[in-house]
Amino acid sequence: MIFSVGQAAIKQLQGDKKAATSIFHEYISVTTSVVVEHGVSSDHMLAVRGREFFENILIQFSSQRIYWVLFKFPCSPEFFAVLGQVLRDRIKASAESSTGQQGENMRDMVVREVLSMVLERRTPEEVIVPLKNLSLYVEIVHHTGYPDALILFLGSTLASMATQIAEWRPSNFDANHLLKICALVAQHHKAQSKDLLFQGEKYLRAALHRFNVDQASISQLLQISVTSHRRLSRMPGAPVAANHIPDALLDTASILLKGRVRQQAQTLTSLLETVCQSLAMKEGIFGTESVLSAATEGLAYLQEHRTEGTYKDFDFTANLAIAKLMIQAVNLDSRMMAIVTGQENGLSVRVWALLLHAVITSFWSESGVVLWRTLGRFSQEYNKNIQKILIVPQNLASDVASIDINLATISVKLWLLLIQQICNKSALSTVMGHNMDREQCENVLWNEIWPGFERLLQRSVIVAEFDEYQAAVNLIVQSFIDIIHLLRHLQSSLILDSKLRIYLDQVKALKLSDSMTNKIARASEVLRGTTGDSSSTSPLKTIRRDFLAVEKIGWEVRRRAEEREARRHVREPTMG
Repeated sequence: MIFSVGQAAIKQLQGDKKAATSIFHEYISVTTSVVVEHGVSSDHMLAVRGREFFENILIQFSSQRIYWVLFKFPCSPEFFAVLGQVLRDRIKASAESSTGQQGENMRDMVVREVLSMVLERRTPEEVIVPLKNLSLYVEIVHHTGYPDALILFLGSTLASMATQIAEWRPSNFDANHLLKICALVAQHHKAQSKDLLFQGEKYLRAALHRFNVDQASISQLLQISVTSHRRLSRMPGAPVAANHIPDALLDTASILLKGRVRQQAQTLTSLLETVCQSLAMKEGIFGTESVLSAATEGLAYLQEHRTEGTYKDFDFTANLAIAKLMIQAVNLDSRMMAIVTGQENGLSVRVWALLLHAVITSFWSESGVVLWRTLGRFSQEYNKNIQKILIVPQNLASDVASIDINLATISVKLWLLLIQQICNKSALSTVMGHNMDREQCENVLWNEIWPGFERLLQRSVIVAEFDEYQAAVNLIVQSFIDIIHLLRHLQSSLILDSKLRIYLDQVKALKLSDSMTNKIARASEVLRGTTGDSSSTSPLKTIRRDFLAVEKIGWEVRRRAEEREARRHVREPTMG
C-alpha cells in the first residue's frame, strides 16, 4: 500500500516539480533501504515489491529523463546495487519476450542520457554530482558489453568536455570522474579502446592543466592504455598505433614545471608519482629523452621556483615528487647525474635534502648508492654555506643563516639515514659495486660534514654572551643535540667520537634558557649511555616535519626580501 500510494502521489504532483522531486527521492531512499535489508536479489515479499516500485517509476517517467533526475542528487552504492538488479531483471524479461530490444539496452540508456544532459550544461556545479553518480554507476552496475555507438558517444563527450572545462574554475569541478569512466570502459572493451583512449588523452591533458587530478585516476588510465595498446599490437593485421598517454603525462609535467599554465601542486604530485612508480618498476613505458627533459625542468623548478601565495603542505609534497623524478632519471640514464652535479653555481643544500628524502622514503637502494657517490659534491655546497655564514660575524644572526643552518642539519640527518638504508644486508647483496660497510660510510660522511659543523659550534660559544646572537646560538646547540639523539637512535659508532663530549661540555657552560639547559643535560645522559633515545616518533617523520617548517619559513623570508627590493626600486629616482 505504501509503495502504491507513493507512486500515485508522485504521478499526481508532476505539475509541482519541487514537491514531486522531494517525495520521489524520499521514496527512492526508503525503497533502497528496504530492498537492501532483505537482499537485493532475494524473493522476500518486500524486496520484490520494492524492485517493482523501482521498475514502475523508471517506466512511468522514462520520457522525462528519469536517470538525470535521479543522478542530480547524491546516490549511495546501495542505490546502484538495487538499480542494477532492476535493470538486469528488465533486460532479462525483454530478452525472453518477443519484443527483445535491439541496439542499446536499458543499462546503456542510463549512460547516454546522463552524458547527453552533461553536454547541455554550461556550469560545473550542474554536472559535479551527476558525473560522480555516473562514475559509480559504471563501476558498480555497467562497465561491460557496451555497443560501439555508445563507446563512440563516450569518446565524443570526452573531446567536447576537454574544450568545455577550459573555461571552468579549478575549484568548482572534479575532473576525476570522467577519467575513471573512460578507463573502466576502455579496460573492458580493449578491441574498441583505441579511439576512446585517443579522445581520453585530449580530456586528460585539459584536466591535468587546470584541475586537481588524483594519482589513482592517472595511474588507472595509464595502465589500461598500456595493456590495451599491447593487446592491439598483438592482433594479426592490426596497424600499430602509438600510445600517446605516457607522452601526455610527461609533456604536461614539463609544461607545469616551466610555469606555462597555472600550476596545480596536487596534480603535479599525482602526475610525477605515477611516472616514478612506473619507472621504478622498469616497465619501459616512458621514453628516456622525455624523462630526462622533464627531470631537467624539475631541477630548474627546484632551484629557481618561488611559490605564489602561501606555501602549503602539498607544495612540499610536489617538491619531493620532483626529486623522485630526478632520481629515477639518474637510474635511467647517467647523463642526468651529470646535469644534477654540473650546475654552474652548485646544487643547493635544500635540493640535496629533497633528493635524499625522496630516496629514503622510496626505499630505492640502488638510487641511494648512486646518491651516496655524490657525497663530495654535497660537501662542497654544505661547507660553502657554512663559510658564508661565518665569514661576516653579523651573518650568523640573519634569517638566511637560520635557514641555512636548519637545512644543513636536516641534510646531515638524512645522510645518516641513507647510510643505514644502503648498508643493510639486502642492499649490500643486491646493489652492484657497493661493498662499504656502515661504519666505513659513516666515517667518510663524518670527515666531510663534521669540520664545518664544528666551526659553527666554536662560533656559537664565542658569541653566546651577546643578546643579538641568542637565537642563532640556541639553534646551533639544538641542532647539535638533535644529531646526538639521532646517532644514539641509529646505534651509530660515531656516538663514541670524543669531540661530541668536549663540545657538549662547552655548551653546557653557556648561560642559556632553562629549557635548553635541560635538553643539554638530557643529551649528556644519552652520550654517556646512561639512557637511550626515548623518542616515540620515527626520525624520518621528525625530519620531514622540520623540513616542511623550514621550507615555509624560507619561502616567507624570500617573499619579504623580494617585497623590500621592489619597494627600494620604486623609491629610487630614475636618471635621464
